Amino acid sequence: MLDAGGTFLEVAATQVLLSTASPRIRFVEFTADHEKENGADWLWWWVDRDGTCYGSSSRRRS
Repeated sequence: MLDAGGTFLEVAATQVLLSTASPRIRFVEFTADHEKENGADWLWWWVDRDGTCYGSSSRRRS
């Protein structure tokens, strides 16, 4: 997702990803305050059927 100047549009790309993944993938959107609290743009948790969890966070740098 790029704007007319070729700049990556993080919010638009995230909305497309989440709408495509739902309902198979459940999600909760971060607010700007949540991003400030934990420093991540995306916080992912993979949970296996047996309850095993793996977490990962990512942050876009400009």
